[in-house]
Amino acid sequence: MSTRSWARGPLTGPVTIVPLATTVLFLAWYLGRNPSPLYIVAPLSTAAGLVLLRQPRLGLLAIVAVALAVPISIGTGTEVQLNLAALAIPALFGLWLLGAALRGHIAVPPSSVNLPLLLFLVAGLLSLGIGIVTW
Repeated sequence: MSTRSWARGPLTGPVTIVPLATTVLFLAWYLGRNPSPLYIVAPLSTAAGLVLLRQPRLGLLAIVAVALAVPISIGTGTEVQLNLAALAIPALFGLWLLGAALRGHIAVPPSSVNLPLLLFLVAGLLSLGIGIVTW
């Protein structure tokens, strides 16, 4: 068996290599002239979202990693700043809902914590509604 057998296949001919190399060179030129973190963050976020759709348990590890390793906080216009861990929790909840909707099975596992959590959320929404009212 040849040591280069892995290099043979449908993606190794000039029909594939030339457009791929041209695309890489064009992107290197374009991103060199117009740098933006968005060009790195958007594909990585998309890939992370797809991974989390397949393995939702990794989301808990992602929250811990984001909280400890990413020193970014977003100002809200008040004295409060939100770190990425605080923003990752609703994002993971949304991914959980999306994955459940795609599977056609939205169900909350039975737990003794569900009723107190639901009552706490209702109390929080009631408090938010009362706090918005201008007296």
